[in-house]
Formats: sequence, structure tokens, C-alpha cells
Amino acid sequence: MILLTGANGFVGRQVVRSLALQETPLRLVLREGSQRPTDLRETDEVIETPDLFHADQAWWMEALTGIDTVIHLGDFRF
Repeated sequence: MILLTGANGFVGRQVVRSLALQETPLRLVLREGSQRPTDLRETDEVIETPDLFHADQAWWMEALTGIDTVIHLGDFRF
């Protein structure tokens, strides 16, 4: 299972597409209210957060449960 941040970005969309074609299980971290990538499958998981960079330790512990690899492509927004 791969946790991916920044799935809606230019690079992130390409990574989601590639991993989906390989049938790699995904858990995406998306900003609340953002659109889900079009290449998501029903088996993929989505976690929403208002601010990735201010999530507390408990949030991350839950988000990372069962994760083998993290791909961080999320950007910082003011």
C-alpha cells in the first residue's frame, strides 16, 4: 500500500495514473474539498485533511497504518 500526497498536482496525477495501471493499492491524502483524481479505482482509499502540514501525530499514525511506502508530492500553501 502506497500513501501519496499531492495526487492532484501535475506530477501527482501522472504518478496516480502509473500506479493505477500497475494495480498498486493506493491511499491518497487530499486537501478537503479537492477533486479526486480521475484514475482512482474503487479499491483506492482517500483521506482528506484541511492542512497536510499541520496534521498532528495521531492523524499521521492512523493515515500511515498499513502503509509500505510514502510518496510525498504535496506542496505548501499559505
